[in-house]
Amino acid sequence: MTAQGLGRVKTAHGRAPVPVTAARAHKSEVPIVLEGLGTVTPINTATIRTQVQGTLDSVNFVEGQDVKRGDVLAKIDPRVFEAQVDQAEAALAREAMRSSRIA
Repeated sequence: MTAQGLGRVKTAHGRAPVPVTAARAHKSEVPIVLEGLGTVTPINTATIRTQVQGTLDSVNFVEGQDVKRGDVLAKIDPRVFEAQVDQAEAALAREAMRSSRIA
């Protein structure tokens, strides 16, 4: 190291030295933290298929939650299906009336 004007010290590379402090060593718990990148492959997977199509009213689970057979996972807006039942009942009543006129 060389001294250059006004008491500033510079290293041979022209940079100021890095200050260093010292402390007494002591024993303590050190948390273990592991981080990494990778791919997780599940042991079991499930494919969920709908039996009907419609707009979801609610989803009754969160990703990663354990579910079992028979659990309600989602609710579909029933208005479309109620309208289809009403139409079918009306068609049935209409056909019943037509057949009673013929008989």
